Amino acid sequence: ARPNEWLTIASGMAYVDAEYDSFEAGACKRTPLTSSPDGTQPRFPTVCSNSGNVVPATPELSAYLSTSVEKNLSSGNVLYGQLDIAWRDDTEAGNDNDQNKVQESFTLVNLRIGMNVDDNYDIALCGKNLFDEDYHGGSFNSVIREGSLTGYHTEPTTYGVTFRTHF
Repeated sequence: ARPNEWLTIASGMAYVDAEYDSFEAGACKRTPLTSSPDGTQPRFPTVCSNSGNVVPATPELSAYLSTSVEKNLSSGNVLYGQLDIAWRDDTEAGNDNDQNKVQESFTLVNLRIGMNVDDNYDIALCGKNLFDEDYHGGSFNSVIREGSLTGYHTEPTTYGVTFRTHF
């Protein structure tokens, strides 16, 4: 939506019901070590049926809101800003429905404020993950230590300054 010449608003929401109809050669639940299937038993399976399990990293619900403002100054320069908010519902990080791999819902907030000078220079301050959400981008069964997980954590709050010029 563009309610006026200086404000733009974008938003969206998604509902996804993603599960495997048939997935017979999937990963097995391996955490904790004594859970079913039991890794202490002979013939501990390395391949399990994941039919009916949710597709990993696919939240059932997600939403976003983005607002941007742009103000033309009397000097001919342009002051601008953008606020992005994205929310994701709980997600399964692996395809084996291991509750130890569940990523709880989280909200990310990013902000960028800048100025374009004479259409030749642009300087901006930016912040990502402003509320320091601690979430992971994925988890999987550890290769070296049976019964444990390895995960990819994402960046904490970060700030930066960008400077651009056109030649």
